[in-house]
Amino acid sequence: MRLTLWRSVARSHADDAFTGEGAARFPGRYNGTGTRAVYLGDCPGGCGLELLASYAAPEALMTHLLIEVEVAAALVDLRIPRNLQRYGVTAADLIRPDDYEVPRRVGTRLCRERRPGAIVPAATVARAFNVVVYPDVWDRFVVRGRVPLALDERLLGLVGAERA
Repeated sequence: MRLTLWRSVARSHADDAFTGEGAARFPGRYNGTGTRAVYLGDCPGGCGLELLASYAAPEALMTHLLIEVEVAAALVDLRIPRNLQRYGVTAADLIRPDDYEVPRRVGTRLCRERRPGAIVPAATVARAFNVVVYPDVWDRFVVRGRVPLALDERLLGLVGAERA
């Protein structure tokens, strides 16, 4: 499967955007402490919404880049009912806002099975998706370009951020 995806990272971390080290230190929805993971969005807007939903410091939004990347890996698609059933979860289990136990359990299983990663339902917007990739299994990202993350002033106003 070949997908064009997007990654949002702080400019200071752009050179390490695909190591998964940040997620290993600060676990995400599909990885626990010590497990390297790279999170990608289906579109630039999805990356922006994830940032708005996740960052406590509004000024952090102003330092991010968008990186367009191609991923060609055998990802498990957790939007498909039979795959959800295989992993013993529901889509609702995977997008709960304050309970990462089930998705982390799925992530642990994906790593144990040596799966490169998964297409997962986005928690921020229904019908959108994200991708999690485990660099210890698969790490052949093809970077297509980098551009500044440009969020509309109205969105920045929602979190109290202001352009410099």
